[in-house]
Amino acid sequence: MAPGLLGGVAGIAWAHSQVLDALGEAETEDSYEVIDRTMVDYLTRGPSGIGFDLVDGLVGIGIYGIQRARQGRREILAAAVAALARQSIAVPPGRTWFTPPGAMPTHQRLEAPRGYFNLGLAHGIPAVPALLGQALALGIGGEPERRLYREAVAWLLAQRNPEGDAAAFGSWVAKDETDDQRQVRRQERLRVAWCYGDISVGVALLGGARAMNDHETETAALELCRKSARCPVAEAGMTDACLCHGAAGNAHLFHRLYHCTCEPAFAAAAEAYLLQTMACQDSAQEGTGFRFWLPRHEDDPDPWRPDAGLLNGTTGVGLALLGFLDKREPLWDGCLLTDLPGWR
Repeated sequence: MAPGLLGGVAGIAWAHSQVLDALGEAETEDSYEVIDRTMVDYLTRGPSGIGFDLVDGLVGIGIYGIQRARQGRREILAAAVAALARQSIAVPPGRTWFTPPGAMPTHQRLEAPRGYFNLGLAHGIPAVPALLGQALALGIGGEPERRLYREAVAWLLAQRNPEGDAAAFGSWVAKDETDDQRQVRRQERLRVAWCYGDISVGVALLGGARAMNDHETETAALELCRKSARCPVAEAGMTDACLCHGAAGNAHLFHRLYHCTCEPAFAAAAEAYLLQTMACQDSAQEGTGFRFWLPRHEDDPDPWRPDAGLLNGTTGVGLALLGFLDKREPLWDGCLLTDLPGWR
């Protein structure tokens, strides 16, 4: 099994630890000893090809490390932060993380055959300052890590599209096919989703900024989120109700934002996406009530199918809906780096 968070060992351990915490049950001394030791070894001496992202890579393992650090075991998070520092590269005006062609999906390689700098929370750079902010708030790292956080934020904010463009951020910045020193921005319409888009970048930066008491970055992050809240639901680029890039995910993001800012615009957006989530129900789908856009290939004649998963299925939809029924802060969304400080 892969080591990563969403679909790997780190995710299973994270979920198990969360359940025990929710039930008020203490782990035995050796509950995670083998996993923790394996993770530290992997992060310090593992294959050089491990990615940096949240879904499969270093950030995702670091999220499990955050959970363990809160329980007094700091080694995994410290090792993940150190590995992210080693993978970072200097690109003015800061430092960033590059995704080579071999680590990209086929359809993205067709658009960026020489690799890219991914600007989404799921597979890209916004997740890094979010993780670094939480790590530093837990006392892991010092001035080099604070500098890395600042440099990551500086590079990311420098990728904003010109004022007046529909979207502040595209999905990625690609290497030019003929010139290593030149980068090509992927221009696109405004997209509202956890995985890519302005709110994806905004929520990630907001989480890191609040952990760091970084008011300047918090201001920029909130403006990105407000821009997304102003986007009509019909223009948000959704196809289904899933957590990753659908209506339930957006409902959850804006619900979180409202509870940490008390801004009415976020409450209104949360309600609009909640209604859109319910409108996605399929009465013909027995059991779950939802089908999701999950094409197996480009010419799939029937891309709509049921799925029980967290990111692309009914588990994620159900968790998002439960958040509207319970006034308590959700415990589960730290795995998405959307557990914004300041719930009220």
